[in-house]
Amino acid sequence: MNRPTGNNALLAGALLFCLALPVAAQRTPAYEVPYSGTLKKIRDTGVVRIGFRENSPPFAFRAPDGKPVGYA
Repeated sequence: MNRPTGNNALLAGALLFCLALPVAAQRTPAYEVPYSGTLKKIRDTGVVRIGFRENSPPFAFRAPDGKPVGYA
């Protein structure tokens, strides 16, 4: 029996990987640990709250029109 060499070996390896991937994916549980803390709150409410510091120029501050400004 001839062993694959060069491009044939690469193709054989890629084929083996593609065939093994679905089997490995089926054995991996989607969620092993239940959500807790902030992630649980986001999942339960569907809301992500974002805050910023109002008085840390130039990182974050409130402009005269009341809109948040800054680059952090």
